[in-house]
Amino acid sequence: MQDVHNLVARLRRESYAFPTIEERIHAILEDFASQKGNLTRVYANEENVVECITIQSAHMRAMFELFPEVVLIDATHDTNASNYKLFSFMIHDAMGKGQHVQVSTQTDVQF
Repeated sequence: MQDVHNLVARLRRESYAFPTIEERIHAILEDFASQKGNLTRVYANEENVVECITIQSAHMRAMFELFPEVVLIDATHDTNASNYKLFSFMIHDAMGKGQHVQVSTQTDVQF
């Protein structure tokens, strides 16, 4: 078991080691978007403060194109210390199973 802990600790040190969380997130999103068909989008306000990040893999996009008829939206509420909301967009596939088609995080959501 100690081997697993050592491996995880080493990977944490080596993977995305950046001085700030902003740089780390930027690198992770760039990595994800560099894979064919994957999309990321970052929305910022006038002060250049990030308000929304969306991610969509090639598979998610393909599923949405195949089954766009019904979109289900699930949102978290007060579930994390960072005070952001997590939105999960899903569709029903041909077998009636839910498939994620987009994930978004957003701060300061007002309805």
